[in-house]
Amino acid sequence: MGIKTCSFQCKESAKCELMGFDSLPTFLKDNEFILNYYRSEWPWKQTILSIFSIHNETLNIWTHLIGFIIFLTLTLCTMHAFAPLTFSQSSSDKVMILNTTSATVFRAQVPAYQTNIINLLSIMKDDDVLESMITRWPFYAYLFGAMFCLLTSSVCHLLSCHSEHCANTMLRLDYTGISTLIVTSFYPLVYYTFMCDPFV
Repeated sequence: MGIKTCSFQCKESAKCELMGFDSLPTFLKDNEFILNYYRSEWPWKQTILSIFSIHNETLNIWTHLIGFIIFLTLTLCTMHAFAPLTFSQSSSDKVMILNTTSATVFRAQVPAYQTNIINLLSIMKDDDVLESMITRWPFYAYLFGAMFCLLTSSVCHLLSCHSEHCANTMLRLDYTGISTLIVTSFYPLVYYTFMCDPFV
């Protein structure tokens, strides 16, 4: 099967061609089963603009980018649905609540033996106060990790064809995003599992 190439005229009057696997430099030869439509050592401008063209990385770029947009939308909707509250105080129990977007900070005057968070929650009768105490930073940490992973992967697939140095840098960035997602996805599971028994 012949090598198919497709080219368009760059601004600098040089051609940026889509190449076949056999014509690639060694650093781009990572999948011998994809035979055509490779970008190889394109200038920065054409590399970035290739996000709007068809090549062998188009689906990789856009599936990760659309995933990033979905998670960003979910994060913004969640932050809007659970907007931070102002100071509220329960005079009978002398409990003050301060909500932030990442965590809930609270101070309470309770006997010293009540060290378990269940005992602290049990003295609060107001449902609004209880709802305001739900800690959300582990959930936001996970969403951040997901967005970071998807965005870095999309950038990696888009820019790695520019040069060997850029490809190596982009792969490191991609692995960093994957590691970040693994770490941040661990926080909600552990935190919310032991939220009612934090001193175990």
